[in-house]
Amino acid sequence: YDNLLKKIKEYNLEKDIVTDISVTPLVADKVSEKYQGMFLSGYRPMVIGKNIKDVKLDKVSGSSLTSIGFNEAIEQIKLEAKS
Repeated sequence: YDNLLKKIKEYNLEKDIVTDISVTPLVADKVSEKYQGMFLSGYRPMVIGKNIKDVKLDKVSGSSLTSIGFNEAIEQIKLEAKS
């Protein structure tokens, strides 16, 4: 279960549109490292240019469970964007 990718290091929004985002992986073991690497190699095009309200990822570059942690972090950003 690989939901450790929760730390979004930096992001920029312009009128609720994601213009930049970077993630810090939290690696627990070699399996997590593999899947987080797969996720990191493919998530940006699925997020950049999208409205933050519409960002919710499933499987990214063959990694499906890593998206869980990412989506949890995105939910926090959505809450911050509302305030």
